[in-house]
Amino acid sequence: MSADSKPLVECRGLVKTFRLPALAAGPGSREFRAVDGLSLAVYPGETLALVGESGCGKSTTGRLLLRLEKPSAGTVTFEGRDLAALSAARLRTQRSRMQMIFQDPYGSLNPRLTVGAALAEPLRIHWRLSGKSLRERIAGLLENVGLRPEHARRYPHEFSGGQRQRIAIARAVSVNPGFVVADEPVSSLDISIQGQILKLLIELKKSLGMAMLFISHDLAVVRQISDRVAVMYRGRLVELAPAGELFSRPLHPYTRLLLSCVLAPRPGRKGAPPDIRSPEATGYRGFGCSFAGRCPLEIAACTRETPELRELYPDHYAACLVAGGKPLPDISR
Repeated sequence: MSADSKPLVECRGLVKTFRLPALAAGPGSREFRAVDGLSLAVYPGETLALVGESGCGKSTTGRLLLRLEKPSAGTVTFEGRDLAALSAARLRTQRSRMQMIFQDPYGSLNPRLTVGAALAEPLRIHWRLSGKSLRERIAGLLENVGLRPEHARRYPHEFSGGQRQRIAIARAVSVNPGFVVADEPVSSLDISIQGQILKLLIELKKSLGMAMLFISHDLAVVRQISDRVAVMYRGRLVELAPAGELFSRPLHPYTRLLLSCVLAPRPGRKGAPPDIRSPEATGYRGFGCSFAGRCPLEIAACTRETPELRELYPDHYAACLVAGGKPLPDISR
């Protein structure tokens, strides 16, 4: 982004720790750090993709940015305002500017409400619409997402998965938010429907001028929709770059393995990743690289030093002790 651009949403040192049941935690450990010191910014009008394996903290990060989860440490600001410092009333007002599209179109809509009632709720709360103006707004929203005004009288079970996700998108954009978190919005849909929903999101983003955090593990999808890509591993940000730059010149070993769809295990270890809840997991002792133990380029310092996210090329950042001045060897095989 340009040097004079101001972030719309920004987090600094974001941490989220969950208390684990005694049996799940194992001996000597009772907490799981899902987000570990994350600092990230989303700029007006851009789509920032957040990618990584399941369980790496992507969805938790999205919820923290919207203040749907309270952080254990760190700050989140929206339009320059610290969300933690807002009163309950001010936070409710702010909600109209920050919305979320959930992964499951079957679970995100109330089965007891008609589509019209589901869309009317945020419009009544935030815009205080009623009567004819409310009905016209609902009809317009449905048309904007490729549905018909008469669909407002139907219930969610009467629609397909793709249609339900269109309704969920209509609800999220109903109050013209400045920022939307789209949490795996196409992962539960058929391949034939995914392209339609992605096209719809791109069109709505352009027409409304909103910024979007697009959470996904599908890099083919991310390539279509993102301006920048942030790669997350075990709660930490390991790489951040413009989308074209990241796909053409990935710097972090994890990103390169992710792009090759091969996660090479360390010799002598099983192919599955280590249990991130384990007290022996290097990244959760407060030091060392979070990818240590799986990285085929690991050096001794990786288990002792925590790599900082640093700019290695213009607007291209990586948190790695071995990435830098010379190209990395091929590690995709």
